[in-house]
Amino acid sequence: MVILNEFKTFELKIDAIDLAAGVPVLAYGNFITVALNFMILAGVIFLMVRQINRLKTVEAPTPATVPKDIGLLREIRDSLRQPR
Repeated sequence: MVILNEFKTFELKIDAIDLAAGVPVLAYGNFITVALNFMILAGVIFLMVRQINRLKTVEAPTPATVPKDIGLLREIRDSLRQPR
């Protein structure tokens, strides 16, 4: 009981000092809330940008295999272009 009474008097003194000095009591809670909201929003925006960049990335098309007859015709063409 004695500890409870001492705590009440201490709490009243602190409240009176806070009110007299004009210190906002909820300032720390408000700052933590704003900081947490910022971190959540920054994380969501980061994930969105990363997904958009992943969708924008175009893979290089793989070269198609050349049919044998086209390859043969290219060899003939190249051999005819060579100087004699």
